[in-house]
This record gives sequence, C-alpha cells and structure tokens, in this order.
Amino acid sequence: IPEQLKYITRDGEDYRNNRNITGEDMLKTFQFKGGEFGNWLNENDRQQSLNYGYDALLDLSKALSISPTDISLDGKLSIAFGSRGSGDALAHYEPTREVINLTKMRGAGSLAHEWGHALDDIIGKQLGYSGFLTNNFRYSDSTSETIKNVVDAMKYKTVCNEEYLKRVTRMKNLVNSFFPSEHLNEKQMELKDILIQNLIHNAETASNNFLEYFTKGTGNKDIDDLSNLRKETVGRVISKEDRKQIAQLQNYVCSSKKQIGKEQRVETEFYKNSIKFDEIYAKSGHDYWSTTIEMFARSFACYVSDKLGYKSDYLCGHANLAIGSIQNKNNEPEVIKAFPEGKERQLINEKIDKLIDFLKEKNILHDNKTQEIESDYDYDYV
Repeated sequence: IPEQLKYITRDGEDYRNNRNITGEDMLKTFQFKGGEFGNWLNENDRQQSLNYGYDALLDLSKALSISPTDISLDGKLSIAFGSRGSGDALAHYEPTREVINLTKMRGAGSLAHEWGHALDDIIGKQLGYSGFLTNNFRYSDSTSETIKNVVDAMKYKTVCNEEYLKRVTRMKNLVNSFFPSEHLNEKQMELKDILIQNLIHNAETASNNFLEYFTKGTGNKDIDDLSNLRKETVGRVISKEDRKQIAQLQNYVCSSKKQIGKEQRVETEFYKNSIKFDEIYAKSGHDYWSTTIEMFARSFACYVSDKLGYKSDYLCGHANLAIGSIQNKNNEPEVIKAFPEGKERQLINEKIDKLIDFLKEKNILHDNKTQEIESDYDYDYV
C-alpha cells in the first residue's frame, strides 16, 4: 500500500473479491467519459488508486441508492488520479471539462465532496441552468423549490426568540459587577437579588418611563434602590452613566419579552462558522468556505457519510474534518467547525434526500438494482 493510502480504511463489503481493478472496469461499471493518471503515479500508485476509487464509488452508489452507471452523470463526468494538479488542493472538480481530480498525496477522502460539486454542476446544466444548480436556481419552478430548500437548510434555521434570556443575563451580570461579594453580608446579598428580580418584573413599567429616566434620572425606583444599596455596602452609589446602562438593558428586556415564543429566522451555526473560516483561512480576501457551492459540497459529503453508515475513508474521510480555532471575546481558544452538526445536519440531510428523490422522479438518477459487478477486461488505464 502506498504511504499516502496507508491509513485509509473501509468497512464495507468486498465488491472486488480481492481482485485488482482495471481502468476498463472503471469505465464499464460507472460509464465515465474518460480518465487519466498523472505522471507522478507509479504502477503501484495507479493500481491502488483504481482499487480504492472503485470501492468508494460503489459505496457512493449504495449510499444514494442509485445505479453505478449514474456515477458518471449521464456519461458526462471523467475522473483523474494524481493529475491536473491545483495548488494545495486535496482534490478539485473542473466544471469546464467536467472532471474530478484526486491528488496523489491527499486526494483520498474528498471523493464524495468533489462528486457533490459534479452533481451540482452537471445536473444544473441538464436542467437548463447556467452552471451550478445551488448558485443559479430560479424561484419559478419545482426544481428551484427543491434546491432552495437545501440551500435554506444550510444557511438558516427557525428558532423561538432567545434574546430575552440573553438580555436578562446581561443585565444581571452588569448589576452584580457593582456588588463585590466581599462587601455584602448574607442579608444584603438576598436584598440585592430581590432588587434584580424587581428590575426584571417591572421591566414593562420601567420601559414606559424609560425616556424620563434616561434624560432626567427620575422615575425608576428599582434602579434607585440598587444604587442606595451600593452606597450602603460599597460606600458609593452607582454612577449616572451606569444607571442609564441598566435602564437601557431593562428596556431591552421589556421589548424582547414581548417576542418570547415567536419564531425567528437566524443563521445556522454551519453558516456562521463557514463565514468565520473565511475570515481566518480564505486567500486574498475571497470568500470560499461560506459560498453556497462549497457549503453544498461539504454538506453532501456529510450526507453520504451518514447514509452509508460505515467507514469509507477514500470516499468521505474528510467529511468531518473542517475544524479550526479562533480567539473568542475572552481571548480564549474556541473550536469552530465548518460542517453541519446535530439538528442542522439532520435537516440538511432530509432536504438532500428530497433532492435525490426529485432527480430520480425526473429520471436523471435511477434506483439501484442489485447486480453482480464483473469484468472481462484487463487493460491498462491510460
């Protein structure tokens, strides 16, 4: 096994019966338009690339429940191993030539991602769109509705309003910062907590008097009581500017309380983290990670991994590896992931399921039929 494939593992069935695959096997089984090897691949590299690629592509057809011949997307797609290099890329898809290339050293693990690009591009063209379907869909037909649902699930989610609790917590933290625990006895601590609860309970009344308090400093007994308690315990009142800040937060608490339970459309963690990845890793200031095309390819690789249900590293080993680190507001390291997780991932998978079903209804993809995969050929792949 070549060094670059030494740790690639797969748990699926043995499609080849331990037989080496030929280039002709690849062309016949998947109906690729063509294929090539790069000059830097020796005979052993080529043979192992064929074997790993063959198993991975049959895993892909199984994950999607499509015919192996659909892998070439109506005979339009080509495949290359260690050829058509593109800088530091692990692998890449060329829309102008409709070819997937997996680099010699690091291409293993990206096949599902790149096939997702090919699907997005070639199917988009077949359906009459100008290039990648996720980037060019129109809102006037059923195709658009299907792909729009995928894009929406990647970028946005609907949640119940969460601002109320955030603003209450922020107000509590601000008020508590004025009362160091070493200055208060137990009874004073209890009184401080009661006064904070009064701030929350009387937020609507205070909101009605907000302008008066903000301009004249009158009309908010709860804040005045807190300021007097600080004078008693710490030795000085809460400053005028800090009292205004408490009043402002109390006003925000009132406005957000009215929205409790109402649905809100917000960005997914997947989308927000992809934007953060662009800030850290994108070259020359150009977006990459947060583009719809790249988010779809990463989502698709995760989808394939989940649908397959067993380890197939050559196909989707990189699906869950877009992990980075940033410094948060407290200047502490924070892990971020530019791939979908949890409920967001579940919803995206459901929408991609419907997309695959739609393509089958359109007779673009076809349900898989159990078949013996054999080859009578033994030719070099050139």
